Amino acid sequence: MDFLFTKTVLAAILLRAISDQKTFKAESSFLWGTIMRLAITLLILLLPMVPTFWAIRDVAHRPFDDLQKKMIWLLIIIFLPVLGGLIYFAFRKFRKDADKIS
Repeated sequence: MDFLFTKTVLAAILLRAISDQKTFKAESSFLWGTIMRLAITLLILLLPMVPTFWAIRDVAHRPFDDLQKKMIWLLIIIFLPVLGGLIYFAFRKFRKDADKIS
């Protein structure tokens, strides 16, 4: 009987250890999954903003004919966040091509 009791206790301890290990793996994978979801969400939200920040930096450092044009471009970029940056770069490329022709 003492042998059976010892065997039962050891089995219970072993089951508990296996159960704790599965719980740890589940918590670890949950944490990893949460971090990955957060990283992907931030990437999806911040990636479209790259043209906006790049355009603001470019407008600030690029010489314009007058201050009014610079301010208009800044307002367009700021009030149309993603689209404004893309429009700015499209017009900038168009303007560079026009300058090369003339």
